[in-house]
Amino acid sequence: TGESIGDSSEFTTATSLSLDNRLKTTTSIIWKDMEKWLVDRKYESPDISTILKEITNHPDWESGNSLTIFMNSNDPTNAQTRTVYSSRGLADKAPVLSITYTKSTRVQPRNAVVSKTLSIQDGGDDFEVGEVDNIFASTGFDLDFCQCSGYTTVGMRFTKMNLPSDAVVRSAYIRFIADSTSNSPSPRVVIA
Repeated sequence: TGESIGDSSEFTTATSLSLDNRLKTTTSIIWKDMEKWLVDRKYESPDISTILKEITNHPDWESGNSLTIFMNSNDPTNAQTRTVYSSRGLADKAPVLSITYTKSTRVQPRNAVVSKTLSIQDGGDDFEVGEVDNIFASTGFDLDFCQCSGYTTVGMRFTKMNLPSDAVVRSAYIRFIADSTSNSPSPRVVIA
């Protein structure tokens, strides 16, 4: 899911205490049947355009605002992990949001297709919180999708989204780069 607000606020060390208080979108996507991951290889999430549509349809959404996507592995039968670089690992390997949308304006031809990519801009804009130990971590070099000691929630905040409020989002996904090889069965990750 994403955060159901038109302009997502920054994460702080108090996020672990307030994460449940952030209103979530009603839309979520299941990411399952992931292939085996190899270190430094790129992987794309399933299409999350329905989540983005819900956020950008929010009354206070404006171009230039920030949005947050949450992901967690909440399958108690699967303790497998997928690990990706965070914005503090190697900035050029941080998660990237790719969006394709259409918009009709005087500048662009009717229904012109626009594609944009946006990386996480700040080391505090991606984090993970353990649900059992409630430990907030925004200083690590990676993000874990796992059913570790209780599931971990990963949050990614994309800032300065130059996405017009009347844009029609056609497709969207998050590109990750694996920071370790995983030959185990894939975890069931909820983009929620």
